[in-house]
Amino acid sequence: MLMLLLLLLLLLDTCACFAPCQLDLHLRTGTSGYLRSPGYPGRYRPGTVCRWRMTTDPGSRLTVDCPEFDLPADGSVCVDRLVATSTGVPSQGETYCGRRAFVLWSQGERLDVYLVADNRTPSEGEDSKWRSIDWLCCRSWGGRFYCRVATGPADCDCGWTFRTRIVGGVETRVNEFPMMVGLVSSRLGRVGCGGTLVTPRHVLTAAHCLRASAPEETGILIGDHDTSTGADTQATRLIRVTRFLIHPDYDWKSYKNDLAIVEAAQSVAFNRQVGPACLPFREDNATRLTAVGWGTLEFGGEAPERLRKVSLDVIDPSSCLEVYGPEKIEPGQQICTYSRGKDACQFDSGGPLLHASASGRLHLLGVISHGIGCAERNTPSVNTRVRPYLGWILENTRGESYCVM
Repeated sequence: MLMLLLLLLLLLDTCACFAPCQLDLHLRTGTSGYLRSPGYPGRYRPGTVCRWRMTTDPGSRLTVDCPEFDLPADGSVCVDRLVATSTGVPSQGETYCGRRAFVLWSQGERLDVYLVADNRTPSEGEDSKWRSIDWLCCRSWGGRFYCRVATGPADCDCGWTFRTRIVGGVETRVNEFPMMVGLVSSRLGRVGCGGTLVTPRHVLTAAHCLRASAPEETGILIGDHDTSTGADTQATRLIRVTRFLIHPDYDWKSYKNDLAIVEAAQSVAFNRQVGPACLPFREDNATRLTAVGWGTLEFGGEAPERLRKVSLDVIDPSSCLEVYGPEKIEPGQQICTYSRGKDACQFDSGGPLLHASASGRLHLLGVISHGIGCAERNTPSVNTRVRPYLGWILENTRGESYCVM
């Protein structure tokens, strides 16, 4: 009996509930901040309850990107939970738990985020009154998370295009893809890789495109269509590069984390012919993507002078695993594509894999990475999935605003 009482006392002490952590934070448009669990990088204690209230300027909204998120869950049932709401009413919010990365956004200029380390959904008015009062809170073993909070105009725009029917392997209309850029090497004297404009000063491309290059010998070609002439569009410009930002985990042997940011020496003025792609802040299970580039039409062949596009099917990652092996494939971080007789090819690397949302806006879901030959039978191609790297992109483009569409 004495041993049982001692055990109960030990449980009650272990599950002691701590006072809520509360923070009110206002972020001006274009600024960013961080949201971390108590004790990060360690795990918070069972029974922890927090409330963070974030606001931004009128006409703006907040984006919260959580690349590292690990909250206890029992199968599909949350033990601990993070609740995010734009209404101020937790019961009307979105609930997150388990181990996964995600991005959430506010519906207006306010976002309340609650951490509750038990199995209750907070109700209105409980902000500073929650307490876990019984030892069942010990189903929680604590968790941790790290999120970046960014702000941007609610009425911003991205991903615009001239609407056309997409078919495989055909020339695009002039400036059909305003976000498309070419990376021009002064040594090659031509477009060596593709890229995608995501801010007025930043281009996403493949890391392997930059391995043998230097910023001072690279230019960003924007607004172009026919590289043999400068007369087909008045939007064409060649902009100097100030620096390369290669993903720190890029592996040149396996092509894993094949992603990089190219920073321009000056900002690009957006117009109908030149503008950014939308980043994939929302989940998107697209089954077909559009690849765009000035790459060769066959392996070892001549590169076309005019920009082309091709529609590719997204296939199960297991197909890429069979061909390339696990040492080169990370299913959650790559997109596997294959369409018979169609493919990206040499000099298309770094270019975009785009998907049109229901509103017609083009979202950058992937970056062309590598393959075996071009359009080889039963041989899929591997592309870098953009969504898992949103945190890294936001971190390295501080001060820029992004649309959540």
